[in-house]
Amino acid sequence: MSLKTDFKLLAKGSSNVNLQAQSSDLLSRVPPEITTEIFLNVCDRTIPPTLAKTSPKFDLLRVPLPIVYPLMLGKICKEWRRIAWACPLLWNVIHIPLSLRKYQQQILLLSQWLERSAGCALSIYLEMHDGEGLWCGSDYLRSLFALLVEHSDRWEHIDIFLPKPSKGVLSGACLRVPLLRSACIRALNSVDVPLEFLECSPNLRSLELKRISPKGVDCQNLTRLVASFVSTTDILFTLQAAPNLQYCELSNTYGTPDSALPILQFCLPALKTLKLRDCHSSALWPHFGIAPQLRDLEISEWNDQLDLEAMSSFLSRTQCHLQNLAIATGDSMDQTGLQNLLQALDSLVSLEFHYLFVRDDTHLFRSFLEMFEPDSGHPLIDAQNDDAAAADDQEDKSQKEASIFLPNLRKLGYQLPLNTDEADLQKLIAIITKRWKHGDPTPTRRCTADHSISGGRKRFARLEALRFDPSISTSQILDPLRKEMEGGLKITFDLPFIDSEDEDP
Repeated sequence: MSLKTDFKLLAKGSSNVNLQAQSSDLLSRVPPEITTEIFLNVCDRTIPPTLAKTSPKFDLLRVPLPIVYPLMLGKICKEWRRIAWACPLLWNVIHIPLSLRKYQQQILLLSQWLERSAGCALSIYLEMHDGEGLWCGSDYLRSLFALLVEHSDRWEHIDIFLPKPSKGVLSGACLRVPLLRSACIRALNSVDVPLEFLECSPNLRSLELKRISPKGVDCQNLTRLVASFVSTTDILFTLQAAPNLQYCELSNTYGTPDSALPILQFCLPALKTLKLRDCHSSALWPHFGIAPQLRDLEISEWNDQLDLEAMSSFLSRTQCHLQNLAIATGDSMDQTGLQNLLQALDSLVSLEFHYLFVRDDTHLFRSFLEMFEPDSGHPLIDAQNDDAAAADDQEDKSQKEASIFLPNLRKLGYQLPLNTDEADLQKLIAIITKRWKHGDPTPTRRCTADHSISGGRKRFARLEALRFDPSISTSQILDPLRKEMEGGLKITFDLPFIDSEDEDP
């Protein structure tokens, strides 16, 4: 058993006699400096305990290892308490599962916790133990925020929710967050509270907001933005002010930009991931300019029809080589628009389709299968094995490569129609078999400027992984592809719905 495991068991009050005896003898010979280092490794201090990954199971108790808080260490003996109380780094993560019943004790404990953390940078996580409803209209949180704001110059990471009413609860932190790197701020109800304390936050890199506007936030150095239930117009101006953004996830934005608002055409040169869920994306696309680093795009619209033409224009304008695309819709998609979109994405490596309501869209599925037709008529096997074919005229070769549909595709996920026609299913199997058997298995194959596979003679990538939803008969897929699966083809039936949030802003 590891020493860290021994300390965790002791901190939780293990009744194992042998363990206690061995550990007592060990503790009498360990210098305080070493004990401090052990405490720092035992306590989970870097991430909120509610989000911590479950520790590995160990043989004695056959249960996950518990989370150890510094208070637990003080229960073992006076020496442990003295060492723990004197180590500020043990107290720089503050996780409070707020409870109305224990609120007064929690305020007292928070005061002591802040005192013991001395001058260390703080990570603060507030959790509503009693649920949101009980805190509405409560003034209890004001004294808690007042205590936290006194130490805002030491905030490094915060994950908090604003009470209602919330006006002024964070105003004391204004211009006093020089260390703040990440902030997650949620409001219990939609509030129009300016985040004054973030107007000057030079080190802010990650921002998450729910039901609160990002207006006025210093976004110059922001690399990650997650926002939900906020105004579309406010989001547009925020994106315009965030040139270093790398990850952007927006959901349930409300309202459409004012007709008088000019097309912003903001550039996001570092953006790599963009996720939009129920954001009236057709109103957002025109405002995006160049985003050459964009690699991952997830778009879902449950209530509005996807504007595939606007999406195609957006991707063309960004000048990116998109690699991963996930599309989810609650309505039928335009077949022509989808074909035009996908034919322009030769760099695509992973593609997924999700549906919420339209599960009988056989016509779209059939149209999708027909998009693979152009590459099925070429004599691929002969061309790959015949040296003379490899020396054909370069222009003719380029024309043939250009006709390959999604030449880099390696992963495909599709939520099949509920009543998939047998002929369509056989066609799907034929496409999978061909892409597996004759595709290039090299995972590091690069995409050239014209998006065709370079550095080899294979003209399309090997299709290596498939995902379907569990509602279809697995045998219809697995039985015909058994040989390919034995060779390494991965097929799973775990394709999830991309759920939309039903809450009102």
